[in-house]
Amino acid sequence: MFGRRKLDALQAEQALIIIDDTVDPHVVMYHQPRGLLAEQYRALRTNIQALNRENVSRTILITSSLKGEGKSLTTLNLAAAFAELEHSRICLVDCDWRAPSLHDRLTMEPDLGLSELLTDRATLDEVIRPTQLRNLSLIQAGEEPENPSDLLGSERVSDLISVLKERFNYILFDTPPAATFTDASILAPRVDGVVFVVRLETTHRKIVSECLQRLETVGGVLLGCHLTGARAAQSDIKQYYYSYES
Repeated sequence: MFGRRKLDALQAEQALIIIDDTVDPHVVMYHQPRGLLAEQYRALRTNIQALNRENVSRTILITSSLKGEGKSLTTLNLAAAFAELEHSRICLVDCDWRAPSLHDRLTMEPDLGLSELLTDRATLDEVIRPTQLRNLSLIQAGEEPENPSDLLGSERVSDLISVLKERFNYILFDTPPAATFTDASILAPRVDGVVFVVRLETTHRKIVSECLQRLETVGGVLLGCHLTGARAAQSDIKQYYYSYES
């Protein structure tokens, strides 16, 4: 009997490992929900909630200056932090057609996504997919279109945002780096706010300043900057925020 119980326990442990392997290990909200980094994402969530006094559905764009600063992981972890809230319904939208990664981080097969939806090759119900994280859905990027900027600038995007706000409490858009592509600048005026990701000791201040100015010039509302790459001794400066009146 003891041997059987030991075997069952071992099989259960192995099953848990298999489940964990279906989500990128850097998604700390899933793998280390009680850790320091997870608390940092909850702090970011709390600051955004404080700006949403009416507690209405909100759309948030997450971008960075350059590739490799952690914007997609920030998007996914922030979405997971919102998904923890009771009665929450959160939707991730992967707008980074050139380097989509959200479905990979959730170990989901490439499927119909945003590009197919915006070109009438799929319906909204066909592209919204549940994820392994409770209360969290994903719209994949889909096939890279020939004209990403034109597609994001179409009225179809405004219509999509309106419909998503009826279904979800928070909708998070992961866009390409703002210094390299215009996608974030095109979408920024259409959403309620922007979270800008900056990697410490890597990204030049001038580049960050230029990107932020560009986003604000087109009408984007900066909710704050989320700093990545901080050492343990710098944990107290992990995040900076800029308030705005919603």
